[in-house]
Amino acid sequence: ITSNMLATVNTVAMGEALMIAKRTGVDLEQFWHAIRYSAGNTFVWETEAPLVFNGTYDTEFAVELQCKDMKLGNDLCQQYQIPTPMHTLAQQIYNTAQYQYGKDAPSTIPVKLVEDALNEPLQVPKKFDEWSYSIDTSGNKVTVIHKFGEEN
Repeated sequence: ITSNMLATVNTVAMGEALMIAKRTGVDLEQFWHAIRYSAGNTFVWETEAPLVFNGTYDTEFAVELQCKDMKLGNDLCQQYQIPTPMHTLAQQIYNTAQYQYGKDAPSTIPVKLVEDALNEPLQVPKKFDEWSYSIDTSGNKVTVIHKFGEEN
């Protein structure tokens, strides 16, 4: 549950960061690479920004399930009297996304709320259409291996 709590806050922040980059004229692909090599990098950034870029948002995890996990996390925090203002805001955004796009929408769909509010898509034409990734866990580390097009 706590992992998904972190992921939701990261997803919401990712959408905002991508829109800041786009609106200020920064190339989204270059921005994605720059963040990958910075302190702001996360697993969500590595694996979900490309799903925004290709327009699928498809993590193979429905927003309904993400909202359920967020509610469980909120219930846990209430039980132990832990204030979670970031999680609470992310939960509100996820609930809005579920109401707007449906319970079966993918869990990265809250990013689309920002796109729709500004009528500004965050897709990167063609480059990420056939993107995929794998994970290497050798040597006591986790490495995300990105694959594009023919590399798949």
